[in-house]
Amino acid sequence: RKKLIMKRWGNQMELPFESLKYKYGLTGAREKFEAICVELIQIIHEDDSHTVESAGGDGGIDIFVGDYEGDLDVYQCKYFIDKIDSTQKNQIIASFNKVVSEKGDSIMKWHLCVAKDFNKKEHEWWAKWKKDMEENHNFKIKLWDASQLTTKLKKNGLFDRYFSDYKTKKEELSNDFRYAITTLSESSVYYDFDFLEHLDEIRNKWQADGFIINRKSPIFSYMNEFKMIVAINSGMLMNNEEARDKVTELIKLIIDEYKKLIKD
Repeated sequence: RKKLIMKRWGNQMELPFESLKYKYGLTGAREKFEAICVELIQIIHEDDSHTVESAGGDGGIDIFVGDYEGDLDVYQCKYFIDKIDSTQKNQIIASFNKVVSEKGDSIMKWHLCVAKDFNKKEHEWWAKWKKDMEENHNFKIKLWDASQLTTKLKKNGLFDRYFSDYKTKKEELSNDFRYAITTLSESSVYYDFDFLEHLDEIRNKWQADGFIINRKSPIFSYMNEFKMIVAINSGMLMNNEEARDKVTELIKLIIDEYKKLIKD
């Protein structure tokens, strides 16, 4: 069995945009998210893109492409990471209405850059609101959500600049878990002391790590319960159907949670 290299990490990245909150604080994360969007849009549109300083009032525009007194593509950045409820919806609508009141005749497209992916209900609201606004105004409305922004950052060579340790952290976790996941996947009914000790090593290294904590992953709760049942039924797991079924269930939960943690 290969021993873990017990290299400690501090709180580090979780999901690309949500993790900004843990690194910079909420106010700093909002500013950083907008800065990321600015650089991305400036690389895509080069010298046709510009920002609007918010101190004097940005008129509902964070970034625009084109001539400020002519045709504009407008980008509004919202660092929403948890949900889109009435508060977030009202902020989106207020920003939209503000720019429409000031630049409605000049807008060609309006983009919402948001730091999360919408769930089903949020997409339903967005689709209806978008349709209504496009019918009321003579321009298109686009959503750049977390998945789209991440893809665009990678395509334009910016992802590693802001999230260089994100990939490294997942690779280290994958390496540390590989032996345990392979062993669990073999569906054995016998797990020796060395294997249970190996699970302890993984837990001791990763349980308090920000990568796990920030994701609120239950993987170590599953692993601890698995270890307890195996230890109590040492050498008798084959003869205890209830315990065996519970172990099978926990193995599936552990493997599924592991897959979520290392998913791109």
